[in-house]
Amino acid sequence: MDLKESISVSTFYNKQLIYQSFRDKLISFFGRSDDAKQLLLEFDEVDREGCVVKSDKKDSCWFMNDTTPLMESASRGYFDIVCFLVETVKCDVNQINFEDKSPLYKACEGGKTDVVKLLLQNNAYVYQTESDMYREFPLFVACSEGHIEIVRLLLQNDADVYQCNVNEESPLYVACRRGHTDIVKLLLQNIANVSQCNNAEKSPLYAACKRGHTDILKLLLQNNAEVSKCSIYGFSPLFVACKGGHTETVKLLLQNNAEVSQCNNYGMSPLFVACARGHTDTVKLLLQHSSDVALCHDIEGSLLHVACLGGHIDTVKLLLQYNTDVSF
Repeated sequence: MDLKESISVSTFYNKQLIYQSFRDKLISFFGRSDDAKQLLLEFDEVDREGCVVKSDKKDSCWFMNDTTPLMESASRGYFDIVCFLVETVKCDVNQINFEDKSPLYKACEGGKTDVVKLLLQNNAYVYQTESDMYREFPLFVACSEGHIEIVRLLLQNDADVYQCNVNEESPLYVACRRGHTDIVKLLLQNIANVSQCNNAEKSPLYAACKRGHTDILKLLLQNNAEVSKCSIYGFSPLFVACKGGHTETVKLLLQNNAEVSQCNNYGMSPLFVACARGHTDTVKLLLQHSSDVALCHDIEGSLLHVACLGGHIDTVKLLLQYNTDVSF
């Protein structure tokens, strides 16, 4: 670092920062030098190969991964450095990088609870979103990554449970998809909408069924989620659960009156896809619930045909026990 020449190599990417003693010395150095503190506020351009920063005017610069000192420290959870940058240097807690990610977003993404709390105490924006193709936001990424204490902090600071990303996916939707049961429960306690679908008309219940998250399915059903709500292409929660072979999820859906013969826009039923994938236990459940073995003969062949095609011997044996017509 050469303060007189206004040149700095990214200290905040130094691997020694994992050590408390190194961070203490770094903070002590910055604290003694007004030039150093000013430099932290005036980074401008970066040589992306050598991570050299030149300071000519008051602005932020991007280090190795297009970041700022506060962004880097928040991302890595260096509470003491974040505290110094925010409270002593007076760095802007809402300064965003070239991807429009804020320090709060990065701290939420990494699960850095103490840093999140500090940033919120210093008026970090909970609604700040990305303007890129994903348009995510702090609550969304915390729900996605499963950081429940951070989710709780954000909700206590008026984060919007209805805000969605570019695909119209809500925090509840992504928590259901990722299987974070405790976060789903917390969001529902904060009046998250169980019927809020994404831009493909996929509901949170659909997302849970597709991944086989039965405990989450139970929670959603207890909160009056629609059991047979289909996506834009007619895929029902039961269909995607059958496709994945999630037997316990299928069982719970059937117990809650899911439509067993509901075909998608391509004419395929839940029983058809279960046979095609060789999920014999799922096939048995559907047959026990009077699923029609005669559906979908004109799509890719009969149930028996697709089971044979896939080499699913146990599924074939089961279908023959139910007197499936072998002539199709």
